[in-house]
Amino acid sequence: MSPFLAKAREIALDILFPPICISCRLPLTPSQKELAFCELCFSKIPVNTALTCPVCKARLALNIKICHKNSSYRLAAAVSYDNEIIKNLIWQLKYEKHTAAAKILAEVLKRHLNEIGLNLADYALMPMPLHKNRERERGFNQAQVIAEILSEKMQIPANTKALRRIKDTLPQAEVRDFDAREKNLEHGFAVPNKEMVAGRNIILIDDVFTSGATMNAAVSALKDAGAKHVIGLVVAKAG
Repeated sequence: MSPFLAKAREIALDILFPPICISCRLPLTPSQKELAFCELCFSKIPVNTALTCPVCKARLALNIKICHKNSSYRLAAAVSYDNEIIKNLIWQLKYEKHTAAAKILAEVLKRHLNEIGLNLADYALMPMPLHKNRERERGFNQAQVIAEILSEKMQIPANTKALRRIKDTLPQAEVRDFDAREKNLEHGFAVPNKEMVAGRNIILIDDVFTSGATMNAAVSALKDAGAKHVIGLVVAKAG
């Protein structure tokens, strides 16, 4: 099909089936069509402007590398999980396999990173891995989908192979106690090829940060493999 005919077909489809926002269901402008999300809905997602301590949740200045000695990473949480729009987008991606939601969540992460003002030149993106059984059941890893889109948006390399989930644990939502969650994830992650991690700065991406047990266990495996600095980047933080 020639470019002219392809464009004519696209225009005809937009007339017959006007694109709508996947959140509010209102019509989209041509510039909003790619994300399938409107700026009005974006305006209802207040993006955080600072890093936080994963232990005490205090805001951290850029020049502060650590808040508590027992924390080996800094947390970059874009939005509160109380935000109903974000909660719905995460649900659509994870359980309804609506991949358009991943583009929006990646855009939210991009806006958050821009607000923080980190120098990302020496960082690589890395998605939180799922165990192969869970990924086979779901059909994809939502963190990897988001990471790959963000990598393209921000021109930051993504490493999707270095960190592996080697223990098929219970879903963390089914484990209520924090100590039990940590026990559930004990020895749950591994870095088979340490050369892919040693001495590197890593942004570890996940969708939701709840108790922090999953992020703690994954970062511990990265640090044991020689990772230099790690930032836990999540779309939403509960609590």
